[in-house]
Amino acid sequence: KDMRFRTRDAARVLELRLEPRSTPSFESLVEEVNFMLGTSSAVAVVTSRGGPSTAVAVFREDYARSRIGLVGRCYDLSSEPLASFTASQLDYALMLSVSIVEVLRLQGEAEALPRLRAEYLSLNNGK
Repeated sequence: KDMRFRTRDAARVLELRLEPRSTPSFESLVEEVNFMLGTSSAVAVVTSRGGPSTAVAVFREDYARSRIGLVGRCYDLSSEPLASFTASQLDYALMLSVSIVEVLRLQGEAEALPRLRAEYLSLNNGK
């Protein structure tokens, strides 16, 4: 799905493409999160202690429970801002790949797409 966003300075419009894909297991979610550590590129639906399910924007492993716990930002106002969860609490996870399709100035002419940094190019070669 392509989406358009105006930059904060209102000088440009970015057209982004979101490509969602489900992850088959908690282990594959851990692998995906470690691929882009610190960048929230996954949404997980988790259930904690028999309570209602909550959506979490996952961005890193749990420092105290490496390889068995993940941490994400929880936007439920009735809970803590960061949520830690394990495989037993995961209901469903969705990865979001985001790419820039086009950068437009408000006058409508297209700009060259920003180049990826070398560190990100090397990540794609490993997968």
